[in-house]
Amino acid sequence: MNSEIRERIRATLRTARPILSVAVAAVLLLGLCGAGPARADGDPASDELIAQNVFYPYSSPVPQSMQRRLDAEVIAAHRAGLFLKIALIARPSDLGSITALYGSPQRYAQFLDTELSLNRAIPLLVVMRDGIGTEGLPSRLQSAVLNTRIPNVDTGAALAGCAISAVAQLDTDLGTGRVGRASTGSNSAFQTRTILLLALILAALVVGGVLIIARVLFPPTA
Repeated sequence: MNSEIRERIRATLRTARPILSVAVAAVLLLGLCGAGPARADGDPASDELIAQNVFYPYSSPVPQSMQRRLDAEVIAAHRAGLFLKIALIARPSDLGSITALYGSPQRYAQFLDTELSLNRAIPLLVVMRDGIGTEGLPSRLQSAVLNTRIPNVDTGAALAGCAISAVAQLDTDLGTGRVGRASTGSNSAFQTRTILLLALILAALVVGGVLIIARVLFPPTA
């Protein structure tokens, strides 16, 4: 009996090995795809902001030096307890299929809030050439953001500069000052993606294990 069970387990493992390999490969591919821009999505920013703090526009890339500065300011706000997320929208294409909200930063901020907020409010900052939209910011911080000079052009660099000024003022009001470690925001986003990828791999392995156990306990009948 024991010999029969061992043989059955070995046969099941031989059968399940290709399935597990395909599952793990699919999860890895999904994770790698998820780390890149979600260009085909209905609202790319809502997808990216789940795993990172700032959505940078596809249509007008932001220089890496400015990305590091903005990431650092956002991390400073996080350390002070304001878990801010920012969307920089340069052109209608950055909104995916909801281009009707281009030029309406406050309406888009409200839409983004419904996409990201489940049972808790998430402080949001949306920057377009037409202005700034906010959701979830404490009232005492609203004036600091809304008094920020709005860019007159729709380049990613101009929008990022506006966001840097706004968040720097928030950091001042929060008493944090600037972080000064440029790579902190990028590292945080990378760590978040890594955790999500590992969770997906673990889920695939658990499913594969359940399939193996089910095949052992309930072998198919001839």
